[in-house]
Amino acid sequence: MEFESKAEPFFWTGGWDSTFRLCELVLVKKRAVKPVYVLDPGRKSYKEEIDAIVEIRAMIRNRIKGQFDLLQPVDMVLKDDIPPNREITDLYNVLLKKYKNLGIQYEWLTRYLSWKRLKGVELSIEANLNTPDSPVLLALREKLEDKDGFMELPDDPGDPLTAFFGFYRFALMKTTKRDMVRYALCNSFYDIMIRTWFCHIPRNGQPCGTCTPCELVMKEGMGFRMPIQAKLRYRWKKLMTGKN
Repeated sequence: MEFESKAEPFFWTGGWDSTFRLCELVLVKKRAVKPVYVLDPGRKSYKEEIDAIVEIRAMIRNRIKGQFDLLQPVDMVLKDDIPPNREITDLYNVLLKKYKNLGIQYEWLTRYLSWKRLKGVELSIEANLNTPDSPVLLALREKLEDKDGFMELPDDPGDPLTAFFGFYRFALMKTTKRDMVRYALCNSFYDIMIRTWFCHIPRNGQPCGTCTPCELVMKEGMGFRMPIQAKLRYRWKKLMTGKN
């Protein structure tokens, strides 16, 4: 089967959303992808993320025999090797002050794109029906426009939100994790999806059940990804904090 020869740069974490999109692009749409993993040594789960990437990449390559150009070698970049960029950092701080909640990973991911002079790189943010969007995501959703099947921001360099997130495009903004389960089952890559990683504070190589990603997994009806010990810790934490 023919595929595009030019590989698209793509942020991949070994997590559910980015792995889903990677499988959709490579296995279903037959589009060549160049994965990029930015390693944060301060993140306790980076070893599990790398293990997931290695295993999942091998599984995908086993299914594209003779078409290995579809999945290019993973570029692994240390977070601290990304050069400083005062303009990007200032934009991030403006957005953080305005919206109060914006993950620091967006600051160094956007610096990476500016460093490599890349635009239109996909950011795997899905539709979440179980947890309210943060203020910055609400603002993003209001501004995004549908362009050739992708959600992109209009050109408005005077707007800090657009200037910062204008490096990206979004393909999963209308897709929930449950949608991804159904799609993966229909397209025979669900076995790959269950190899993904999500927990930020692993215990003996297993999800902890108490960190924010683990809580989101439970709230989104994806508890089948959690071992029984992690589910018990999750329930105990809810009991102790009085939250349902």
